[in-house]
Amino acid sequence: MDYLIVFIVGIISSITGALLGIGGGIIIVPALAIILKLPMQNAIAVSLATIVSTSILVTAENVKKNMINFDMGLSLELTTSVFAISASFIAVNLSQHILKAAFGFFLLFIAVFMYKKPKKKDAPCDSSSRYSYFDPKLDKTVYYNVEHPYMAVAISSLAGFLSGLLGIGGGVVKVPILNGVCRIPMKVASSTSALMVGVTAAAASFVYLRHGYILPYLVLFTSLGAVFGSKIGLYISKNSKNETIEKIFVVVLIVTAVEMIIKAFS
Repeated sequence: MDYLIVFIVGIISSITGALLGIGGGIIIVPALAIILKLPMQNAIAVSLATIVSTSILVTAENVKKNMINFDMGLSLELTTSVFAISASFIAVNLSQHILKAAFGFFLLFIAVFMYKKPKKKDAPCDSSSRYSYFDPKLDKTVYYNVEHPYMAVAISSLAGFLSGLLGIGGGVVKVPILNGVCRIPMKVASSTSALMVGVTAAAASFVYLRHGYILPYLVLFTSLGAVFGSKIGLYISKNSKNETIEKIFVVVLIVTAVEMIIKAFS
């Protein structure tokens, strides 16, 4: 029964990721902690390992489409991974109450962020720009430059810290950085973020693995569910309005956040 539950959790996390561009950790961690009553360190470890496996699949597809800016992604990961590893060492020594409270307040932040989400910023550039990719939907080559890389490094480091501490991929922070700060087109920002969250999660996972918190069978079933759910998510995204789904998801996040905070202080 536990494996069926985590399989369903993997499906749901992947569907929300495909629809809203949010990493599955936001779903996986509270689900494992609340439904299966796993210790937070185990829930975080399973989430990180699942993110690594799904990131590999997504990144492989994006590489074929030339949608990843490797220069920016790998340069940001140098500090992001260091912060993720540091946060992991902190997390394995924190109490369940502190981790649950931290995750609950983080969910509230995500709910507010989604409710007042900034608009996408795709800066128009010409063929003299440094980077480009072919957009099949627009049927043309899109050119762009990268702006404010040093500011992006600082904010991305925070995303790495949150990833290692709470078991999230950090895409909810990294995508707005790449798109809003660096002015990278949204499609490239999302694809580059998918690569980055996998590298960040892998770096943090080693710490949890060393302490014996990763549960291989749960990771297997959440990963299988995530692969299956991604296909459902892509189908739904083509036949529904994401605005309505976002509003429903904001409510779910708030309810989950309150539940985590109550459990933390009870």
